[in-house]
Amino acid sequence: MDSKVPSDKVTQELARELLIAISYSVPDTNLNADGAPKNVDGANGAVVAKADEAEKYRSALISISDAQSPDALVPPDQLCLGTIFSRKLKALLYLHLLYNKAGQEENKCDLNKDQEHRQQKQSLKSIEIKKMIKIKSEIVSRQTIKPSTPTPPHLKTFKMSLLDQISPGIHGNMTFFFPSNTTTGSISDDFSEKSKLLQDSISRTLSVFYPLGGRLVDAATIDCNDEGAFYIEAKVNIQLSEILNQPEFSLMDHFLPTTDPKTMELSNGAMFLVQFTSFTCGGVAISLSLTHKLADVSALLTLLSSWSSICRGESDPLVPDLVGEKFLAPRDELSAMSASLNINAAEKFSLRRFVFSAEKIAELKAKVGPKFREALQSHPSRVEVVLALLWKCAVANKKLKKGSFGPTVLFQAVNLRKRMSPPLPETAIGNFIWPFMVVANEEKDLDLDELVIRMRKSFNEFNSTKANMFRGEEAPMSIMAALKERGEFLRNNREMTVYKCSSWCKFPLYDTDFGWGKPLWHVSVNKLVTNTIALADTRSRDGIEALFTLDDEEMALFEQNEELLKYATLNPSVYA
Repeated sequence: MDSKVPSDKVTQELARELLIAISYSVPDTNLNADGAPKNVDGANGAVVAKADEAEKYRSALISISDAQSPDALVPPDQLCLGTIFSRKLKALLYLHLLYNKAGQEENKCDLNKDQEHRQQKQSLKSIEIKKMIKIKSEIVSRQTIKPSTPTPPHLKTFKMSLLDQISPGIHGNMTFFFPSNTTTGSISDDFSEKSKLLQDSISRTLSVFYPLGGRLVDAATIDCNDEGAFYIEAKVNIQLSEILNQPEFSLMDHFLPTTDPKTMELSNGAMFLVQFTSFTCGGVAISLSLTHKLADVSALLTLLSSWSSICRGESDPLVPDLVGEKFLAPRDELSAMSASLNINAAEKFSLRRFVFSAEKIAELKAKVGPKFREALQSHPSRVEVVLALLWKCAVANKKLKKGSFGPTVLFQAVNLRKRMSPPLPETAIGNFIWPFMVVANEEKDLDLDELVIRMRKSFNEFNSTKANMFRGEEAPMSIMAALKERGEFLRNNREMTVYKCSSWCKFPLYDTDFGWGKPLWHVSVNKLVTNTIALADTRSRDGIEALFTLDDEEMALFEQNEELLKYATLNPSVYA
């Protein structure tokens, strides 16, 4: 990988391209009510009285791009994009302000134009991101890491529970981004030292979580043969801040081990993969990919807690409860069934990140609170009000696309551990989750307060009638019946739009510390299926971050939804 600082020529050319791109984003020609052409400023919607004024503006921008900056005299090895842009952006902003002021005095745009121009600004922002973040990644090394102590013969075969048996055989991923804590020495030496600590701690962790060092034999059996986990070292040619200032999900593949075909080939069916990536600033990313056959997010948290404490040198790491078939034995007749919800995926779908601050969540709770308290003598949760708003806005945009309202259903995953009787410990490893569903057959069902009330009632009903069906001799038949019931419901309601949600709120993922501090951000990227909502706490713990996947056309409408944007911010800086 070429890790050198960009040359003067390349950086100047990038600056020039951006300025020209901005110049051609405005103005566009539009027709007024009389049919006469008017020039409309694509950045702010101001109408320009004379076409030649617009052309002068564009020419001025291009002239700035052609002019040689005094910064060009700086030696190439000291150049950075911010330095090159500094003087040019000042001139650009000055011209833009003059142009904007003149246009606003001329005319005010109507609401339709406002929406159009917001879309244009968003498109321009995407163009700027793609031009500015040019990432190159390089895999430095790949290796297998075996357990530090061999697995005893009597533990060589691990039988999973029935719930693991019917879980999908895919890898879930989670990436943590850590700032640099290097005070002395080189960045490369610091990275190497951290990598050695990670490798050693993975080896010792596998001795405790011994099934993760084995290989799947079938849907319910692991051969604990100590073939080990798979570890990758990589580096990228950008700074951590370039990712976190405005996360671009198309770049996340550079940090995931499962997106590299060569890695997956060499990993030889590993159930646990880790990629450790360095940034030029000294920051690092740790991505772990874990088989869903044996772990839900609560199990992932137990693994992270134990692994990170071993890496920090602590002597009493968290010990997992490997309950497996002792909880609920697998059944041959269920081997072909799956608990996974199948959604007809769009050919092209988009992922967007929306952040709800504590203040905006409080506004939502206050909005639905009176009717909620009247109906249920309780208070709505943060997750309920945020999820209800996201679902409502998604269905509203589906109506805009189709021209009419259609019924919809939301499936939300529930952690069963503490809801069963007797409860399972939170350290139980496996898949102890099950979805409950909320149905909206009519448009009036999607009033925000009504929706939150429906969600709580459905949740309460699940806890009282179904949470314990996973215990006892009748559990296998109850699970089979529940799967058939769900399948029949979806077959009989094919017109329903299905959404799925999982919430990681209150899971202390931001406490993950391998010995060099807590992460600035963590993210799990879904590139498999659309119509999914993943909720997690913000770093401050009082806000909520939502990752939503939708069909491309629907997402274009969704990210402009005025009710949504009243409470949520689209992809803000992680540092905000």
